[in-house]
Amino acid sequence: MNTSQITYLAGLLEGEGCFRINRFKRNPAWAYPEVIVGSIDLDVLKNAQRISGVGRVYSRKLPDNPRHKQCHIWEVTKTAEAHALMRSVLPYMGARRTAKIEEVLAETKG
Repeated sequence: MNTSQITYLAGLLEGEGCFRINRFKRNPAWAYPEVIVGSIDLDVLKNAQRISGVGRVYSRKLPDNPRHKQCHIWEVTKTAEAHALMRSVLPYMGARRTAKIEEVLAETKG
């Protein structure tokens, strides 16, 4: 990815992204990193996946309420891919997300 693409992803992730540790219920010591973005704009998420080359985009079940819009998710859950994405956007993130990314990287060695 070039600098322009990384800063685009950083902006998307700063505004809409979630960085977290997913722990296995049967063994909480086992954990893996996740990068997740939810949006009603499928094209934005597919573009982020295309630029980054990682993760998957899927749609949630259509809502029962016709006033609600379809939600789409871009998630990166493979440890090496999530770590690489987090490290690439880290220099462009605000204080709160920087702290969360550093926590996730430290606790999910990959």
